[in-house]
Order: sequence, then structure tokens, then C-alpha cells
Amino acid sequence: MKPPYVPRKDKPVSPRIARLAEQGLALSEKTQDWLSGGYSASPWDDEIRGELFSGFPILPLMALQGYLEKVRRLMDNVLNHADFTGNQKLHEEVEHTWQTLQEEVDELAMHLYVATFEFDPSNAFKGALKAVAILHKFRVLLPDEAESLSKLGDNIQNYLNAVHPQPD
Repeated sequence: MKPPYVPRKDKPVSPRIARLAEQGLALSEKTQDWLSGGYSASPWDDEIRGELFSGFPILPLMALQGYLEKVRRLMDNVLNHADFTGNQKLHEEVEHTWQTLQEEVDELAMHLYVATFEFDPSNAFKGALKAVAILHKFRVLLPDEAESLSKLGDNIQNYLNAVHPQPD
């Protein structure tokens, strides 16, 4: 596990991020520093995450959050059933699955934001792989949404290709 956010001393902010800040994208110094390379040493925290989600929403991520909410409601129903029947093992499994899904969606969001603000093909690639894995799990949990989840996967890939075009 990475340590809490550690400011990078004497490191310049990425020119791309500096330009966006000049154009009016309101990012704190901490967020600009984190996006400019601090992500390799520090995880993003609630402040950075909140600032990026509110100040620079990525539409496929916002759609993914909607599906995550549907999964949460589904899992709440299963938890209620587990509590009603006294099935502690089911309760623990559902809680673990929910926590894992939240962490994976959060990791995907982190990769997409880093890929957006920095020319970092490795984060774009990790984001694409993470999206495939998450959307597969969502299709299992929400089979009625399979077609729209496939379209969301295409949208995430198209977004990544737009910010990191693949060489011909």
C-alpha cells in the first residue's frame, strides 16, 4: 500500500496541467502535483478524487458510477436477505465483494485521470484492462444491462484512444 499523499519537492507541474489551470480548470496545487507525477508515490485521497470528479468529469466514469449504484442496491438486498436468514457467511462475502468492486472502480478512475492529464500510455493500458474486468463483473451482476455495459466499455476505450491515440 502506498503512503498517504507526499508532496513532490522542487518538481514542476506538467505543462499540460498548467495550461488547463490557466484556462480555468480549478485544481488545487496538491491535485496538480499529484497529476504531474505524484501518483507514482502516493495514492489519491478523497480531496483529490472529489476535486477531479467535480471539476473534470469524465462521462464514461460518471456512467460507470450509475451502474455501481445499481450494484450497491442489489447487494443491499442480498445483505438484507443474509441478515434476515442469519447467514453470516453470505453477509461477509457480499461485503467483501462490494468493497472489492468499489476499489476496482476507484482504481479505474485513477488510471483514467492520470491517462487524461499525463501522456502515460501505461495508465491508459491499465485503465483499459481494468475496465474490461470490471464490466465483466457488472454484466454478471446486472445481466439485463449487458448491452449498455458493452457500449460503456466501447465508450471507455474510445475515450482512452482519444487521449492516447494508438500508433498506426
